[in-house]
Amino acid sequence: SQDSELNLDEKFYSWNQSPDEINFTLRLTSKGNNTHIKTNKNDLRINLKTDYIEISYQNRLILNGHLSSNIKADETVWTLNTNRYPNLVEIVLAKSRSGEMWTSFLKGWISFFLE
Repeated sequence: SQDSELNLDEKFYSWNQSPDEINFTLRLTSKGNNTHIKTNKNDLRINLKTDYIEISYQNRLILNGHLSSNIKADETVWTLNTNRYPNLVEIVLAKSRSGEMWTSFLKGWISFFLE
């Protein structure tokens, strides 16, 4: 795969929730030789556990931490949308406790909660 420079700003992600799931979106802004590069799904690694998430891009850790509450990791799905720029990683996480509303995505994070 082609190496690229990954640019992440302070709001490189957003999230929202329903009573049953968390919708998490990660914006990947990659440039190489001053041109935008489509993200290759093989460059992404998403590791999920009941209370933990870790996301790497081209073997570089870009996000990790303990989730605010537990999820059903085996029911989580993610997609990579390269049809727009920036490229988006969209993750749908099933909550372990339906109806529980999270105050932040990760423990200890200041929330950018979007209505």
